[in-house]
Amino acid sequence: MERKDILLSAQRAMLGAVTTNMQAITIGYKKMPVILRVYFKTQPTEDECELVKEITTEIIADFNEKEITYIKEEIFVAQKLECLDDWLYLQYVNI
Repeated sequence: MERKDILLSAQRAMLGAVTTNMQAITIGYKKMPVILRVYFKTQPTEDECELVKEITTEIIADFNEKEITYIKEEIFVAQKLECLDDWLYLQYVNI
């Protein structure tokens, strides 16, 4: 699995799934399992948690079972942002 393949898959999967409560999304793919970490500003709703699951499902569907069989989902609220292997989304904040 190449970097460009996982990043393009994730960007496609995120279309229409990013909410204003999502502060950042990062992905770790260099070792298994793949990790999708979503930082929320406030406690996510049930619908937002479902959107995270939909993103991971869409990414898995783009790869064969030898490349990705599982993506660990991590949800953090109001934490210091830490990048895994790449950022997928960072909300712009005008300071």
